[in-house]
Amino acid sequence: MGRPGRDPIRALEAAIEAMPPEEAVPVLMYLVRELAGQVDEAVGRWSGPRRLTGTERALFLILYRREGRFVARESLLAALWPDRPEAGGANLLTAYLSRLRTKLRGLIEIDCDPWSGWTLRRMPGVVFPWEDA
Repeated sequence: MGRPGRDPIRALEAAIEAMPPEEAVPVLMYLVRELAGQVDEAVGRWSGPRRLTGTERALFLILYRREGRFVARESLLAALWPDRPEAGGANLLTAYLSRLRTKLRGLIEIDCDPWSGWTLRRMPGVVFPWEDA
């Protein structure tokens, strides 16, 4: 639930308006798919030590859908924590990116560019389980 005095819808709206269209559309479509229950249940799912929490999986899905392209910090914050102030969200984002890198070590790399954001790159030869079907 949002914090008292903060409207998460307005916060999300402001964040989306600030994004370039090429980032806003995938973020909005991800949110619509989530709300409609249409996110492919297999994508981003591992068992054992690679198993992702809900937030880790949401972060992975956003980066995976834009694989090889940078996603701005503002876009990730808007999608994951629309009702959280950017400063607090940035710390959370850094922590979740670190967890994702650790859990998926050997499968992916997440590169950071201070001006562009983050991009997911899979390691050579990696095929994710849901892509093999």
